[in-house]
Amino acid sequence: SFGRHELQAPIASDGDCAEEIDVDTIVRHPEYNNNVLYNDVCLMRITREPSCLGDSVRVIALDEGPHTVVGADATTIGWGLTTYRQGNDRYANALQEATIKVFSDQTCKDQLDNSFHFRPDEHICAFDPAGEQSSCKGDSGGPLFCQEDGQYQLAGVVSWGYGCARPSIPGVYARVSYYIDWICSTTFPTTGCCA
Repeated sequence: SFGRHELQAPIASDGDCAEEIDVDTIVRHPEYNNNVLYNDVCLMRITREPSCLGDSVRVIALDEGPHTVVGADATTIGWGLTTYRQGNDRYANALQEATIKVFSDQTCKDQLDNSFHFRPDEHICAFDPAGEQSSCKGDSGGPLFCQEDGQYQLAGVVSWGYGCARPSIPGVYARVSYYIDWICSTTFPTTGCCA
């Protein structure tokens, strides 16, 4: 879906730029590990370009790193769970947005109790210290983006966490800058670059 906001509403109610576009190819990272969620990224090639690029559908720059700024505000969006309680899980109908903070690798290790799953080169962690908002189940594969010099950059991809919106417990995101070479060589195999 491109330009969609309300999933249950007719597509026409989301405005002139809302449209469905088929996915032609999905390329999973060749070293993806489902057991520990390493290399938890994939690329999807759509069958055509969106008809209407503008306010509601935009291309985002990739964060080429080396590292997203610690302390920066970051935004994650998705249609994942809005409540995460045993037997009372509810998925969002309207696109949700959460503003969270990027934390240092050391803070992530400490807050995740030195989880072996967290790899600083491969992951970013971000969370709301108050535990009021976060990405959640159903948001996986969604964006984590930051604004730098007035331009939005895709810094991460929702990967994993322990619960949702828990105070001081980070969500873990695949670090886009770590995958730039793979993204470029997969997207542009003859030139090997995104430029």
